[in-house]
Amino acid sequence: MPTRSPSLVSVVLAVLNGEEHFAAQLESLVAQQLDVPWELVVADNGSTDRTVEIARAYASRVPHFVLVDAGEKRGKQHALRCGVAVSRGDLLAFVDHDDVCAPGWLAALVAGAADVDAVSGSLELHALNDDAEIAARPWVHIVDRLPVMLGGIPFPHAGNWAVWRDAWEAIDGPEADLPEWAMGDDRVTGCCLVRAGKSLGFAPDAVVHYRLRPVGAATRRQMRLYGRADPVLLKRYRDVGVRSEPLGNVLPRYASVAPRALRAWLKRDDAHWARSELAYGLGRLEASIRCRVLCL
Repeated sequence: MPTRSPSLVSVVLAVLNGEEHFAAQLESLVAQQLDVPWELVVADNGSTDRTVEIARAYASRVPHFVLVDAGEKRGKQHALRCGVAVSRGDLLAFVDHDDVCAPGWLAALVAGAADVDAVSGSLELHALNDDAEIAARPWVHIVDRLPVMLGGIPFPHAGNWAVWRDAWEAIDGPEADLPEWAMGDDRVTGCCLVRAGKSLGFAPDAVVHYRLRPVGAATRRQMRLYGRADPVLLKRYRDVGVRSEPLGNVLPRYASVAPRALRAWLKRDDAHWARSELAYGLGRLEASIRCRVLCL
């Protein structure tokens, strides 16, 4: 496709009760330097803490600021749609409220979008997380390239990507939403891009410092929701190449969970890893039954 340059970039950020980390992300955004005009659109999903107050404090520090009430319906995808609806840019960039954008992030993302329909940046783990938190999640490793899902389909990092408005309009819609009992909008985006014949690129210099959730039950719930998404995607997007994992890959992985769980119990070193693997597998099993497909 021909090289494109935006006339206006809209950074769209969905947030719900994010007062703990929101100011750090906003500080990183107001420090971004860009040669073309840009705006910040904050879509509040019904916060009951100081999130809205914090957002308004930054209104005068960006070239153009919009705060939209997206609390009518809970859910990140709904909030993002509300934000996009009031945005004016021909290039849409998305970040999460609890991460921190590195200097030069927005300029690198815009440059990376020049010859593709959508682009994802890279994630950096060490600035906001300690080594123990990272080591407890050995599955968090695809941060310096595009992640891939079942069938090898690439998808963007949900908290660090951009898409041209015409491509967004081609891929977005309520029919693309996952059920409320599953999580994986980033993987849906990858499937929808392929189905619409849109290209996805990678901008390694567009870096976001990614904040991991605290080790514990919340992360296991998240992993279970991620696991539930896989059978849904398998059923919906076979036409674009989504395929279940071969049993030859699945069985050895699950077989390794039991001895690692035992070692964790004896040495107390990686119980979180084993429990999260089990949560992911349980989510896949639950959704396989619901969707009547085999995705273990």
